[in-house]
Amino acid sequence: MFSRRFFLSSIGCIPFSSALSQVISDKKLNYGSKVVDGILQYDMVAKNGYREIVNGVKSQVIEYHISGQPKNMPFPVIRAKVNQKIRIVVKNEMDKTTTVHWHGIRIDNKMDGVPYLTQEPIKSGETYVYEFVCPDAGTFWFHSHQNSLEQMSRGQVGVLIVEEEDINNPAIKQFSADAVWVAKDYYIDDKGELTNCTTKKTAMTSGAFGMQKRVNGKEKSILRAPAGSWVRVRLLNCDNTRLMNISAYDEQDNKVEAFVIAIEGNPLKKYKLLNRDDLTPGQRLEIAIKVPKSGFVAIKNVFQKNPYILGVVMSNGDSVNEKALLPLPMGKIPEPDLKNAKRLRFIFLASSASMGRFWSINGKSMVEHSSPEDHKLTHNSLSCTKGMKNEDMPIKMNNQKMAEPLAVLEKNKSYIFYIQNGTPHTHPVHLHGFSFKVLKSNRYKINPYYTDTYPLKPDERVQIAFLADNVGCWMFHCHIMEHSSTGMMGYIKVI
Repeated sequence: MFSRRFFLSSIGCIPFSSALSQVISDKKLNYGSKVVDGILQYDMVAKNGYREIVNGVKSQVIEYHISGQPKNMPFPVIRAKVNQKIRIVVKNEMDKTTTVHWHGIRIDNKMDGVPYLTQEPIKSGETYVYEFVCPDAGTFWFHSHQNSLEQMSRGQVGVLIVEEEDINNPAIKQFSADAVWVAKDYYIDDKGELTNCTTKKTAMTSGAFGMQKRVNGKEKSILRAPAGSWVRVRLLNCDNTRLMNISAYDEQDNKVEAFVIAIEGNPLKKYKLLNRDDLTPGQRLEIAIKVPKSGFVAIKNVFQKNPYILGVVMSNGDSVNEKALLPLPMGKIPEPDLKNAKRLRFIFLASSASMGRFWSINGKSMVEHSSPEDHKLTHNSLSCTKGMKNEDMPIKMNNQKMAEPLAVLEKNKSYIFYIQNGTPHTHPVHLHGFSFKVLKSNRYKINPYYTDTYPLKPDERVQIAFLADNVGCWMFHCHIMEHSSTGMMGYIKVI
């Protein structure tokens, strides 16, 4: 139990500037964008920098920054509309190569941002142009898919919000605020010094947690809106490793009603009460919360033994007439033909641990991509494996050692994947290029829904389905970065 006074005195956060709050929360503003040749364009850099995370110390970070957005933002926010072409011009100002993967977008394959599979990596000093259309509204994000274990651990993530086609729809306008909360650990100790984001032991088990748990770069987020109104909180787990279960509580630590309205950007046909909902790395929850007249609603991660607050919603002093919550408009993801679908099996397992390959899919271990020129920089000050022995980490793949696909699929055929977890650890299973329909699980009753990342629990067997209508080579992997970087990664090929 905690009081309002205790909470407000202990939150320890410096408030965001008004400009920063608008970028993160105001869905009507496309900060930093410009229209070039009729296309909405953002200019973005990937760069090393410094950020105050703890104790007034400037710690080293790796971040994206968009021209025109406040420099104190811990991550950029890109906003676009459904079926609107957008262009992101990315300059790499780091000393290592990189790419940008657009997580959850049903995207043109050559824009997917996977080194050697869909593009050459962006070398230091080079610029790369991503240009694509977002076919689905919802909450998405982006991150490096090269040296991702290191670059993500140091902070390199961003948010992509795709607005619904009809922004005047009453279901869209019902929210008095539209907030983005990004949960992301920093691998920094209490003195502000960098720490390793992995070890051989953690890579072979559940993964390493960062010492500093943050939301939007701060200890907690606060959202203020008129009492009685509904607010929309877009909660993203952009962490390397941390598993979360999400629930809502009042200031006396009693559970209160909040509703899950979308999962991974996909609206639910019937809203569900928020109750220990999974939010594993790569996942996103959109939550509708009614602003209380007094006190606050706290959104907490209750997965750990000691739950902690991610953010709170409270009144700004105004009030409105309370209204019923309206359902969001459904998306237009193509429905798979379950009756005629081809069935394939995939088992996520531990590996023999030779040459840093600790995990596998169907007995195959594909390790993280890297460029030869990055190897000599492995132990620089920003490396998350600084000081580790080379034999403890995987041999990095390059273009000459690309693995064979896990499966070859036919275009416009429907598929059901039977996915089994043969390990004692949870694996957030992410498929690039598609939103798949979750059908059944041996552990839970499933009301079928669409997603791009599924939290596969120990010994779980789940069935997912999708229409293979997007040609190309698509990554299929665990989104705990230590697992994917050490073998639990492969790809399917649609021809």
